[in-house]
Amino acid sequence: MRKAPQPRGRTGEDKPSYEELERLVSLLKKKVRKLAEANERLRESEEKFETIFENASDHIVYIGVDGTVIDINRAFEDILGYRREEVIGKKFYEFEALSPQDWQKCIDVANALITGRETGDPAFEFEATARDGSKIFIEVKPRAGRSAWTRKAAGTMREWRSRTSAPASSSAAA
Repeated sequence: MRKAPQPRGRTGEDKPSYEELERLVSLLKKKVRKLAEANERLRESEEKFETIFENASDHIVYIGVDGTVIDINRAFEDILGYRREEVIGKKFYEFEALSPQDWQKCIDVANALITGRETGDPAFEFEATARDGSKIFIEVKPRAGRSAWTRKAAGTMREWRSRTSAPASSSAAA
């Protein structure tokens, strides 16, 4: 003879008490409140970052490990004449802002930083080409960034009018 199937889950004897349910609801409310506070702090932090990123006088570019441009700020757009939509997802040599050799040096330095290796010079100078074809001497200071989801490098750049006005701490890379 076949046995009747047994009920799944809780039976009447092991249901939580009303007090236990109240305690669990109270704990959940506290966790939800803490999560909401953490989300608010994160939103404020993102707003601060965006304000600094977009209003910095230095030209800032975020680059992925493969050399793909992730983001640029307004100062970068202003100095090189390229719009954000034109460069995100591309490599610098694809829109000819840097020569392939200079771009490769940037990628090598970024990958060294991301993997924790020494890069030597804290800053590099390059000759960049703006969208209008004009030549601009720039100093690039690369920095590594990591998160749980991605590895990337950020570079801040400053323009000089000529190599003779370049900061003394830089080394020629061209």
